[in-house]
Amino acid sequence: MEIPKRGNPIQRHPLLKNISKANHDILVFCLNINLGLRNQVEITQINQYINHIVEEFLFANFQFKKLFLNPLVENEEKAVKQSNDFWERFNDLKNNPKNL
Repeated sequence: MEIPKRGNPIQRHPLLKNISKANHDILVFCLNINLGLRNQVEITQINQYINHIVEEFLFANFQFKKLFLNPLVENEEKAVKQSNDFWERFNDLKNNPKNL
């Protein structure tokens, strides 16, 4: 049985490919947490996984977006406000993880 082809993958600008992959990786991260919870993995193990991903990946990813993407939308008031609100919340969580 042959699997039907659903069409060509979305062609992204070369500068956006890494960001697209990073967003995909975040979705996989969330799915892994969900899977761990459903399979009743110890909360401490899930927490270690979360801390590792946050420290090794998310901080760098968000910093990259702030440095390189925000200048692209600086004329879009709503996008700038959303970005600033996100960074304020993100930094609060980073500095005070008990606020989760």
